[in-house]
Amino acid sequence: MACELCEKSSLVTDGKCYGCLARYILRMYTTDQVAAAIEGLAKKYDLDYQILRDECAAQYRANRVA
Repeated sequence: MACELCEKSSLVTDGKCYGCLARYILRMYTTDQVAAAIEGLAKKYDLDYQILRDECAAQYRANRVA
């Protein structure tokens, strides 16, 4: 199966991959809320917290540079 948003084959949960979840978190939450959102989503969907946190950090850095 592939992610329904970006069509990568790294499906994790609810039809979305870590990269798409990271973009969602960064769009929907303020900087102060991001850590709690990452932890909450990782627990809720049984995801790897470290991978999701690293993906959010990479997306955040990419957005700041762009």
